[in-house]
Amino acid sequence: MGTEEEAPRPGSLAGAGVWPRSGRQAAYLRAALHQRASRRATGGETTSARVGPVTFDDLVAEHLHPYRPGTRKAKIKQLRSWVRFCQAAGVPPLEATPTLIEDWINSMVATGVAIGTQSVSLSTLRIFYAWCARRGYVEDSPAKWVRVVGRSKRSSLEQLGASEVSVMLEAAEKLSPEAHLVFCFYALNGLRSSEALTARVEHLSERDGRTILLLPDRKFGHSDHIALPGRTVKAWGTVVGDKASGPVFKGKLSFLRMWVLRTCRQLEEVTGIPHITPRILRASFATIALDHGASERDVSVSLGHAGTRSLAPYDRGWRSVHRNVSGVVAGVVEAQK
Repeated sequence: MGTEEEAPRPGSLAGAGVWPRSGRQAAYLRAALHQRASRRATGGETTSARVGPVTFDDLVAEHLHPYRPGTRKAKIKQLRSWVRFCQAAGVPPLEATPTLIEDWINSMVATGVAIGTQSVSLSTLRIFYAWCARRGYVEDSPAKWVRVVGRSKRSSLEQLGASEVSVMLEAAEKLSPEAHLVFCFYALNGLRSSEALTARVEHLSERDGRTILLLPDRKFGHSDHIALPGRTVKAWGTVVGDKASGPVFKGKLSFLRMWVLRTCRQLEEVTGIPHITPRILRASFATIALDHGASERDVSVSLGHAGTRSLAPYDRGWRSVHRNVSGVVAGVVEAQK
């Protein structure tokens, strides 16, 4: 760890993941950025000798500072890919054009990058350039009118049915109490890995006859409460016992993720069910709920989604096809004969 005055190397986006390292340094950088924006807007000069040229790294560091470390790391990876493309084209990132961004997207298509990754990368770029435009570092966002790659309305994930989930949970219970609990979190509550593996004992409570678990740090930085079904509560009691506080699963998050992946491979071997992963179990949770009459709003809330639009890819049971109103219209028309 460097001193407070240390700054990341020019041209290195890796520094944006840990810098600014303090509130004081963040405040100084913010003041420097605002002064430079004011100077650009008025065409004048500043008398402050401390404010030097603001590099692209400075902008990235300030832009990503409010994000959580995991989100920051992902966005740095996407911006690093963009910077490398700009360097290869000989164009500074702040002088990029919509055509250059489209060429970047086309290069990802040519190399077989998944549609979802293309969409997320472009979204990150649009947010960053919109932020720069609001602060006067670019006249307008070059990514504003670039077409966002749309995702398919059908998920390509090989999701599990209810009977397969039941078999998988029985196998997990035989492996270990911890495996049973974490896979109950995935399959019966639809939790993300980060939510399941960071659960804490003191966050469990009783309310209105239901067992409630607090999720203090869901996506978008929101806290939430979820009701645990009976099987999950029983598995929780087996793992936690008389413990009153602390993490449910011991170990660093990275090690726990590796343990989960190893357990997935074990479950695939034992059950003969392919493609068991936390992501697929979460998708299976959504699909089973929708296919058995749960409302889209309730499923979205359970998953921690910002809205119901994110549920479209989980329509593996062709629920929207079965509910199509064409039959209603045809019946009305035929009745007029």
